Amino acid sequence: MAWFVCLCLPLAAYGQAAAPGQGGQPRQAGQSAPEPPDPAWLPPPLADIQSNIRDLESSGHLLVERVRFQPAGSIYGSAAAVVWTLRTRTHVTSRLVEWWLKEHRDVRIYDEREGKLVELFETLLVFPDRIHVGAINGTLLKPGEYLDVWFFVTEEDIRRLGSSRADRLVLSGRQEHLKSEKRRASVRRGEKLP
Repeated sequence: MAWFVCLCLPLAAYGQAAAPGQGGQPRQAGQSAPEPPDPAWLPPPLADIQSNIRDLESSGHLLVERVRFQPAGSIYGSAAAVVWTLRTRTHVTSRLVEWWLKEHRDVRIYDEREGKLVELFETLLVFPDRIHVGAINGTLLKPGEYLDVWFFVTEEDIRRLGSSRADRLVLSGRQEHLKSEKRRASVRRGEKLP
């Protein structure tokens, strides 16, 4: 099975205004190329949404390199996708990477208004089959290997999220949601967060 890594630049980099909080300005003549945007912020057209993708780095095995938006009909299929490229920092088993990604597989986008969270979107984080197959076969990933993780988003979802005031993407595991079901129910009812 061949595996290819697409090393595309994020849409918000190099000559375009960066998303809020990314610290970039439009490129002017004579200036060096700006720093790539922070992967914690989603790329346009969802540029106002900040994520907790950096939580994947807390294990010390993975580094979030970049984020990009892949339009519909690209290598990720018929739906558009938000794609993060991860790089391994150390030798790590595919089984550990798979476990870590599953702990952050639930993708939810919220709008926070006056301390209240309103859920606007829910889906799953997708990762390459080579991680699952490698976990079964005990494959060891070397430092510096790249892998993409992504979630799909439809044109209708993009329009809806763009017209709302979505500002937070949370990646979390299923177990975390089971433990916090009572808290989520209170958030859905519009109660203030503690």
